[in-house]
Amino acid sequence: MIDRERIAEFIDEYRVRLALGLGIVLVLLLFVFFAGLISNASSRDDERRVDEEKALLSVSPEELFLPEEPFPLPGIQQFRTTPKVWSSDEAKLWYNTPDTEMLDGVREPARRQIDDLLESVP
Repeated sequence: MIDRERIAEFIDEYRVRLALGLGIVLVLLLFVFFAGLISNASSRDDERRVDEEKALLSVSPEELFLPEEPFPLPGIQQFRTTPKVWSSDEAKLWYNTPDTEMLDGVREPARRQIDDLLESVP
């Protein structure tokens, strides 16, 4: 399986090259490590700068929301009292029975809208 003698001969023969290769790999790993640290530190500075810009552009809640009303609003204001029984003159004053002319005036625009809607359906 593993020939220990061949491995020992390989290490003895290429000792300088192996040490140089491991040193280069170690230097590369350290370079990547420090580059990551520097990049992380600069990204923290960027985040801090962005947070400061957001703080400058933000609006305080006191400026955004309207203050409370200085005077309380009154409750329901009744403008008239409703009688329990209406006379026929009062009923004629407040209620009109729709005639065919009034209904036609309402029916025609409604029919036009319905037709337009139905024509637009695929």
